[in-house]
Amino acid sequence: MYAGNHRDIAFAASRDRGRSFTEPVRVSADDWQLEGCPENGPSLAVDRRNRVYVLWPTLVKEPGGEALRLFLSSTTDGAAFTPRTPLPTASAAYHPQLVAAPDGSLFAAWDEVEAGQPRRVRLARARPADASVVRFDSIALPGDLTGSYPALAVTPSHVVVAWARRGSPSSIAVRRVPLQNR
Repeated sequence: MYAGNHRDIAFAASRDRGRSFTEPVRVSADDWQLEGCPENGPSLAVDRRNRVYVLWPTLVKEPGGEALRLFLSSTTDGAAFTPRTPLPTASAAYHPQLVAAPDGSLFAAWDEVEAGQPRRVRLARARPADASVVRFDSIALPGDLTGSYPALAVTPSHVVVAWARRGSPSSIAVRRVPLQNR
């Protein structure tokens, strides 16, 4: 937390297996002020070139009010981060998860909620050609996507997204997404 209850995301690295860490570096000056502790934090992924990606939610001012949106930034040295890039969210976004796949693509999952609607899980893919330009495209998943708290895992050929569904009984939904478009 920064002065004035700013909840901007910070990054620190350890190069000696956790015995010491670099001084924290602010990833982006979002100026999100909150008198409390959000339960909606960032996610990290490291790609095959050792670039670290940070995906996080933050409150932004939009016409008509404020909304939680997702942003991505990256670093190669832990000291300087690229400008934040928005993800293709349609409404308030929560609980982001990020993975780097063996083919160099990034996958992001999160849950969204619109007023009066149940939470739904969303998925997007980016194929970074250049670290300064990362553009995510939404992936349409089949079936019922209601639920929250998505988790991602990578296999050599797929990304697996799982999430919690409330109900009686509660359940875990799972979808596999091929790394290569068919």
